[in-house]
Amino acid sequence: MKKTLLGFLLSSFIIVGLVSCQKDSVVGADPSKVTINVSSPDVSHIFHNGETINIVSDVSYISTLVGYDLYITNRTTGDTLYRQGQDENKDQFTITQSWVDTCTVPTHLQLTILAKINKYGAAATKLFYLEAQP
Repeated sequence: MKKTLLGFLLSSFIIVGLVSCQKDSVVGADPSKVTINVSSPDVSHIFHNGETINIVSDVSYISTLVGYDLYITNRTTGDTLYRQGQDENKDQFTITQSWVDTCTVPTHLQLTILAKINKYGAAATKLFYLEAQP
């Protein structure tokens, strides 16, 4: 009986130890619950070479977000013209970045904001299309 009780207690401690040491999981990550509100840039504005594009966005989620990545890409070539990211570990934060337009020919741009929900790749994305003229 002592061996059975000892085995049961030992098994219980091992199970409790394993459960309490589990890492974050993807379970519960819900990209549809992420809110990304962009107040700048104005997507109807045509940007010109040398002009600064100010990017301001409020991001929030029902739980802690890991951070964000922000990209400006050339939609025609796929080239990344600007990339910025930051770890936040907050449930809400404001992105404030800027990029100086370096386009010397008419260019179709895409602004991508990727709000990272967890370190396993769960994320929410918001896309905006911009135009640049020399």
